[in-house]
Amino acid sequence: MMTKSNDPQKTEVPAEQRKRCAIYARYSSDMQRESSIEDQIRKCREYAARQGWVVVEDYVRYDHAISGAMFEQRTALQNLIASAEQKPLPFDLLLVDSTSRLARNAEDQLFTVRTLRFHRVHVIAVSQGLDSGHASARISFAIHGIMDEQYLEDLGNNVRRGQEGCVEGDKYIAGGRCYGYKNVPDEDPTRVGDYGRPFVRGVMRVVNPEEKPIVERIFQMYVEGSSFDKIAQSLRADRIPAPRPPRKSSMSGWSADGINEMLRNPVYIGHYIWKRTTSVRDPKTRQMVTRPVPEADWKRSYRPEWRIVSDDLWNRAQARRALRRHIGIRKLGGLERTKRSEKYLFSGLLYCGLCERAIRIVDSEPDSEVVRYGCGTHRDKGECPNATTVRRDELEKQLLGWLTRDLLTSDRVMEAAQDLYARVQKKVSELQAEVRKIAINAPALRKELAEKKQEAWNLTDFIAASGRQCLATVQFRLEAVDVRIKEIEGLLSHATEPDDVVALSPDDIRDNLIAKLRDMQSVLTSEPVIGKQVLRRHISRVILTPGLVDGKRAAHVCVEFRLGSDGNSDVLLTGSMDAVSQQYGFSTITVSGLVLDTSRIRRKPASVRPQTPDGSPTPASVRAAALPSIQGCDSESTEIAA
Repeated sequence: MMTKSNDPQKTEVPAEQRKRCAIYARYSSDMQRESSIEDQIRKCREYAARQGWVVVEDYVRYDHAISGAMFEQRTALQNLIASAEQKPLPFDLLLVDSTSRLARNAEDQLFTVRTLRFHRVHVIAVSQGLDSGHASARISFAIHGIMDEQYLEDLGNNVRRGQEGCVEGDKYIAGGRCYGYKNVPDEDPTRVGDYGRPFVRGVMRVVNPEEKPIVERIFQMYVEGSSFDKIAQSLRADRIPAPRPPRKSSMSGWSADGINEMLRNPVYIGHYIWKRTTSVRDPKTRQMVTRPVPEADWKRSYRPEWRIVSDDLWNRAQARRALRRHIGIRKLGGLERTKRSEKYLFSGLLYCGLCERAIRIVDSEPDSEVVRYGCGTHRDKGECPNATTVRRDELEKQLLGWLTRDLLTSDRVMEAAQDLYARVQKKVSELQAEVRKIAINAPALRKELAEKKQEAWNLTDFIAASGRQCLATVQFRLEAVDVRIKEIEGLLSHATEPDDVVALSPDDIRDNLIAKLRDMQSVLTSEPVIGKQVLRRHISRVILTPGLVDGKRAAHVCVEFRLGSDGNSDVLLTGSMDAVSQQYGFSTITVSGLVLDTSRIRRKPASVRPQTPDGSPTPASVRAAALPSIQGCDSESTEIAA
C-alpha cells in the first residue's frame, strides 16, 4: 500500500509558514544522460510548487555518476543528512524523484529515512507519492526499497546474460578495451536505440592500425632478449601513448607489469576467452571484488580477424616466459620476496612523499649486495617526478642511527607528543558538543526506544503465530526495528560526556614513544627477520620526500609510529595510551626531522614522460616544480652526517 501526501488547501499560506524543501537527485553512471539530473530536479520543483512549498536553493544537491549501491561515496546526500542535524533546522522536507534515487539498497534507504525523520525532516518521493511522515510510510518505503534493490540484482543478471550471448555469437565482445584494438558499435539504422541514436546490436573488436605495430614491437623486443622493464622504458622514451589504466585510481603509463600482461594475452593470436573472473560486491565495504571462475566455465572462441602476432612469434615469447619462470629469482612472498631481501629492514615501510605510493628496490649492482631504494611509480611508469634513489645500507644506517640515538636526546619527540595531545583535546571538545546534543534529545530517544521494543515484541509474536505463512515484509520490518533499537541504544550509551582533560599528558605520550625508540635498539643486535618484526610492531610508515636543503637535493623523512600495543605489554604503550588511541581515533604519531645525507643519494636522469598535444608538461611534471616545498615535514631539519 502506498501512501500519498495530501494536497494543500487552496487558501494562501503565509510564506513564513510554508514548508521548506531540499532536493536531492542522482544518476548512476557515465552511460546515463547528465540531463537526468535536471529532469529530476524539475519534477521536484513542480511538485513543491503544487503543494505551496518553498525550495531552499542552497540545499538543491546532486551526485554525478555514482551508483545507488555506493551509499558512503555520495557526498551530496551525506552533506544533506549532516545539514539536517543543524540548529535551527535549515529545511523541513527532502524531495527526491523516486526512492531509487535515494538508494538502491533497502537497508541504506531505510537508514536515511529514519535518520532524517529523527531530525524532523520528512522524505518525499514525488513520483511514487510517498511521504515518510505518514504512519504507514515505513512499510511502503521498505517495499519500494526491496524492489529497488532487486532491480539492481536483475539488471546485473541481464547484463551478464547479454554478454554471454554476444560471446557465443562469435561476432561481438562482452565489453572491455584491449590495447591494439578498437571497439566499434554495430548499429542498425532502421531501429532507434537509446537517446534517439541508431540501435546498437553489439560491439565488435577490430585491429587498430596505429597500435598494431606497437604490439608487434613489444613481442619482437621480448624474444630478442629485452626485459619487461627495458621494453617499457623504450616505449616511454619514444613517447608512445600508454594504454588506459584498468582502474580509476591507477596511473597511466607503460610498466613492466603491463608488458607482462600483454605478452600472455592470447587475444593477439585470435583466441578470445571470457568469464575467467567474476565480480561481486562486498556487503561491508560496498566495493566490487574480483574472483576467479573455474576454467570449465570459461567461454572460448577463435576470432582469426583479430590476429596481430604470428604463431611463431607467440610461441617464442611463451617459451622465453616459461624459461624465465624456471630460472628466475626464487620468490618467498610477503615481506621476504627474495632470499636476499630477508635482511632489508625497511622494505614495505617506505613511501614516496609526492605520489604517496611505495618506495622499493629499483636498482641493484650485479654480483653485489648494493641495492637502491626509489619511487616505484617513477621507476615503472615515469609518472612521479621523484627520481631520487638512495642506497639501502646507507638509508638503514642513517635511519637506525636517528631512531635509536638522535631522537632520544632531541626535542622532536616532545614536539610530536604535544601535537598529538592538542589533537586529542580538540577531539574531546567535539565529542562533548555531540554528547550535549544527544542529551537534549535523550527523553525523546528513550520514548522511541520503548516504543520500538514493544513493536519488536508484537512483530515477534505475530511471526511466531503465523509460522511459515508469515510475509517476508513482516520479517524485514522486524529487522529494521532491531536496527533502530541498536542505533538508539548506541546514541544513549554515548550520552555521558568525556572528561575535560585526557588522563594522559604530553609527558606520558613522550615517555611511551621513547620506550618504543629504546626497544628499537634491539634491531641493531637482532637477526634481520626479528629486527623487521620489531620495526613493524612500532612503525606504520616511513615517508621520504625529495626537496632542497641549502641548495642541495635531499630526502626529508617523516616516521609514523603506531600507538597501539599489538598485545605486547613489555616495552610498548600502556593500556591508557591504547584506550586513548582507540577512543579518539588516532592510530599514529608522526615524528620528522631527519634529512638523508645528500652525499649518499644518487639522482638518476628522469625518464621521458608524456606531454600534452600542445607541448605542455603533464600534471606529474608540473609537480616536480614543487620539490623544494616539503609537505608534512619540518623545513628546519638538521642533516644527519654519516
